[in-house]
Parts: sequence; C-alpha cells; structure tokens
Amino acid sequence: MRRWCARHANLALVDVEELREPGEMLRILCECGDRHCTEWLAIRAEDFTDIRAEPNQYAVAQTHTDGLRVMRQTLDYAVVLQP
Repeated sequence: MRRWCARHANLALVDVEELREPGEMLRILCECGDRHCTEWLAIRAEDFTDIRAEPNQYAVAQTHTDGLRVMRQTLDYAVVLQP
C-alpha cells in the first residue's frame, strides 16, 4: 500500500508526461514499502517515466532494497522489482 501511495504522490508532484527538457531532474518520494520513510530521491524525468512503465518497478533509496530484487542502481537511487 505504501508503494502505491508514494507512486501516486509522485505523479501528483511532477507532470512526467510534459518533459520540459531532456535530462531534467525531479525530486520524488522514495517508493519503498516503509510507511515511515520520508526520503526524497533525485531522478531524471525520463528515467522515472521508464520505471513507472513497468507496474512492478519502483525507485527507492539505495539503502531501502532489503528483500527486493534490484534491477539497477545509480548514485541516487535503486530500481527494484516488487514480487
């Protein structure tokens, strides 16, 4: 449930459909399952679009990957697959 809420909050925070410039950086909420998490992530708008294209992929803080399959990592976040 927390991931769903974070994803929908992020979609409300940024209008990803209107990419203003290639490489534009966004600040989104960590989409981990911890209901107490308040971490923000820096992510390129097009990367967030790619992540959310797969319904089971989420952007999380690198330290919030316990028990999740990590698809890829950057300096700022990890992309995980929710089982």
